[in-house]
Amino acid sequence: EIAGSKSFASAFTFTGASIPSAAKHVNLLTAAADGMLSSDTDLVDFGLPYVYRNKLILQIAGAQDDPVGSTLTIHEGVTLQMDGALVIGGTSGTAMGNLIIAGTAAKPVVLTSTQDTPASGDWEGLYFVGGQYDPAKSKIANAQISYAGVSASDPLQVNYHVGRCDDFIVGAIMIDNGGDGLYDGPSISNLEVSHSLSDGI
Repeated sequence: EIAGSKSFASAFTFTGASIPSAAKHVNLLTAAADGMLSSDTDLVDFGLPYVYRNKLILQIAGAQDDPVGSTLTIHEGVTLQMDGALVIGGTSGTAMGNLIIAGTAAKPVVLTSTQDTPASGDWEGLYFVGGQYDPAKSKIANAQISYAGVSASDPLQVNYHVGRCDDFIVGAIMIDNGGDGLYDGPSISNLEVSHSLSDGI
């Protein structure tokens, strides 16, 4: 349900002109027009960044009433560039979804902006939908998340943000646990959040 089209695997010259680094990537597309991933999907590192652009939401959610749902696993060394939002779990109904970011100390997973000159708020970040993911399965390990978030001072951005819970929760990573006041979200270890337009988590 996800497909990639590779541009240039390595630098080369054509009639004397070098291929710019920004052209060397994999464009990701989902089979579903709404950006839904409803089956298990893996992104593995083969030397090029993955790019998911055009302000699109990439949402991991299986079928309604499926107690397991779908899982997106991002393996060590992967760079994923976005300018939309990565949503874990269904935002309506009972669709479950999970995200496993499995970087290593030597090869962290990088989630960042699609822009050649990145700036804070280039993309919205991650949103774990309360009750729609398994906190024992989803995890973030050895990752770098940069240039995400929306401005808490701009009501238009706050209201647009797919992960908005209230006027102050607009971080690069949004984790909703259903409002019981106790953290039961995914395991997070060795995470660096930088250049966020608002909060980190």
